[in-house]
Amino acid sequence: MDGLMIHTPDSGMVTKEQAFAIKVPEQTRTYTPVPNAELWDMLQKTAESKGLKLGEPQMGVAHKGQRLFGVADITNQDHLDEEVRLTLGFRNSYNRTLSVGVCFGSRVFVCDNLCFTGYASEDEDAVGNVHKRHHSDVFEGLQVRLEEAMSKFDIFKSYQDTSFNRMKEISLTDAEAHHLIIESAKAEAITAKDCMKVANEWAFQSHCPDNEADAANWHKEFMPRNAWSLFNAFTEIHKGFQKKNPFDANVRSIKMNNFFHAHFLNN
Repeated sequence: MDGLMIHTPDSGMVTKEQAFAIKVPEQTRTYTPVPNAELWDMLQKTAESKGLKLGEPQMGVAHKGQRLFGVADITNQDHLDEEVRLTLGFRNSYNRTLSVGVCFGSRVFVCDNLCFTGYASEDEDAVGNVHKRHHSDVFEGLQVRLEEAMSKFDIFKSYQDTSFNRMKEISLTDAEAHHLIIESAKAEAITAKDCMKVANEWAFQSHCPDNEADAANWHKEFMPRNAWSLFNAFTEIHKGFQKKNPFDANVRSIKMNNFFHAHFLNN
């Protein structure tokens, strides 16, 4: 397979070693590739310089290995009474289709659900995602933006705390939840075919199941009928998409987070 080591798949989940083994394209006058290994090294070192500790990454590739998306938990930054762990997502491409980028997100421990955010604060100049095109200054420019974002990580963490606690306070009826599910499809936060899956998940979490098999997928934390429970119904369905297509999943994840922000946190 051109550009790939023989044991690296065209798409799907890969090991760190497989991701690093993908052949890096040659630099041109208008294009400067960022090797996957160097991107991960930059993330680790920048995070460490800002007091953040990254866990082992999970990585996936697409487009015959020419696109990469990875996830690494920020292991020393749990929040919401240790219900949630903050997470870093990163992307890269070798086929000139996408800029190199990094985004912050959260992983809910109880169900291992993951969601990334496009949060940005004009007042504090803090962002939930950064990106840089593969131009000649890509390394310098990305380093500067990473340092700026990570130096204000506490602002992002505070935003996440406020957002999730606020959603826990907002009660929803079934009718309201179903309306929001339809609206989310219009906003492309989920696909139309996933609307029923989210609705079923919302209903499933509303009461403790009788049989042991269903109980393994039920979480008492999501039984209250509120925006937080609905958010996690979305992320539970999103989790399946993330396993199938880890690269594109982060784009949908940001749209989903922004949808909830617009409906519950802008008032």
